Amino acid sequence: MDWSYVAGFFDGEGCVTYSRPHNNGIAYKQYPYLTFSNTNSKVLTTIQEFLTENGIRSKLSSFSRKHRSERGWKECYTLNIYDKRSVQECVYGMHPYLIVKILDVEWAMELLEGIVASQNLFPSF
Repeated sequence: MDWSYVAGFFDGEGCVTYSRPHNNGIAYKQYPYLTFSNTNSKVLTTIQEFLTENGIRSKLSSFSRKHRSERGWKECYTLNIYDKRSVQECVYGMHPYLIVKILDVEWAMELLEGIVASQNLFPSF
């Protein structure tokens, strides 16, 4: 497992999503998080292990809905990276190898630089 594999998988099965966290009804600045989706939990577990080895926190979840099984669909798994530092580290690792989602990730990098710099959490890229 290496960053080129993770980036290739993300190009095909991942997405950058933007969230507005709330605290007691007060909306805060929008920030990006990363999601990898697949019906094969083993590949997502392997990616999660690689990310953990690189200090990146992630959460593996499954979506087993009754209507999915009734239609003969496989169970779907997602690997999410929400933590701002972890998103930044993952984006930084994948960036040199991305093709399809390069612009999405560059936008996320710019947004994170502003958020992280303003909170003094991490040096900018």
